[in-house]
Amino acid sequence: MAISGTLEAFSLPEVFQIIESGHKSGMLTFKSSSKDLSIDLNGTFELWFEKGNFISIINSLDYQFLINEIIKRGWIDARNLFKTTQLCPTNQALGTYIKQQQLLNESQIDSLFKMQTDMAIKLFNVDRGWFRFEDLEQININTKEQKTFPWSEMTGQKKKATELSLEAMRIFSNWSRFTNEMPAHNCGLQRLINHCNLHFNSLEEYLCNTADGSISLHKIAQKMEVSIERVQRTALSMILAGLLEEVPEVSLNVNMPANNTFNQPSNFTEAKNISVKTKKKSKVSNSLINNLANFLKSNF
Repeated sequence: MAISGTLEAFSLPEVFQIIESGHKSGMLTFKSSSKDLSIDLNGTFELWFEKGNFISIINSLDYQFLINEIIKRGWIDARNLFKTTQLCPTNQALGTYIKQQQLLNESQIDSLFKMQTDMAIKLFNVDRGWFRFEDLEQININTKEQKTFPWSEMTGQKKKATELSLEAMRIFSNWSRFTNEMPAHNCGLQRLINHCNLHFNSLEEYLCNTADGSISLHKIAQKMEVSIERVQRTALSMILAGLLEEVPEVSLNVNMPANNTFNQPSNFTEAKNISVKTKKKSKVSNSLINNLANFLKSNF
């Protein structure tokens, strides 16, 4: 089933949450309708995912991004690169094949993939736009075509959709767009997951380690000695990514983790000595559920 809508109905973090939670493979088409865009945000973008992982992005104004970037950096001359492209086996990422041929090293492939993720992150700052996600398997069923991934635009690397979303929200600036969704000062947080291997910063890790519904965001801000706005924004980013949910604060007399736990690995085990049973964890955030409900009411 295709999913389409506007940024007024869904934010990109919520779209990314749907893609990862459903382990979806396919193409997210994104077109901005904002005015006064920088030149690198013009055009229609195709963001490709495999089993919930981001693998590539293509701009309609620069479809051979990967090839052009390699040539521009002077890593492989155009003639040899085009010859290598023709020899690359079907259903293999061009970056993987080039590395196998020892024409580029791991560090160079990392750099190319980072350029792709940086391009995707820039889209999170677009405030008005349209998107459509099409599942690759469903596309082939409906059209009776065998559409495949854009292998010539793939480095062979991947990143979890929610991890990319968190990276984008760490440098996000236009928070006025989320005024109505910002969690309250006195609310608590509840984990929606038991285990996670994402790369968190110290505040994100702290929120996960204390997310048992017992501690308000205000108290966390005091404990961490950071502004409440920063705590709210970080919490919202994790809520939109489907990692946490907002709940009323409950006093359970649970000792807060010491600051030296920031560098400890997150195991997300249940807090001890808690006598109040929390509700069963859902797989998606309440924010996303509300947006889905409003979207269905408006369109069906």
